[in-house]
Amino acid sequence: MVLLEITRIFERRRAELYNLLEKRKDELKPELQHQIYGAMNEIDIFLKTIEYYKEKETDHEMNRALLVGPMIKDDLMTTIMKKVSKFKLKKKESDHHPHHAHHTHKDHD
Repeated sequence: MVLLEITRIFERRRAELYNLLEKRKDELKPELQHQIYGAMNEIDIFLKTIEYYKEKETDHEMNRALLVGPMIKDDLMTTIMKKVSKFKLKKKESDHHPHHAHHTHKDHD
């Protein structure tokens, strides 16, 4: 994975800068120390940004899997409920629309 490799490179670079500051702080001029701190902060921001996009990508993949999953195959209960619903609908339609009305001439007299 490319993002993982990039993350490792920048984490290593940040650790190197931190070690440089710790070991040679007394030798380094204040301006250079500030530049190193600035570089470490930029690396931190960059790594946090990568982490955000990795999480967002993972969330997107999970959401896509959750949306696609149920459409692939219904579980047994869903299938049964669909059949029951169709049966009830057909029964209601036949109750409201009788096919054969029996009228005789006596009814109209």
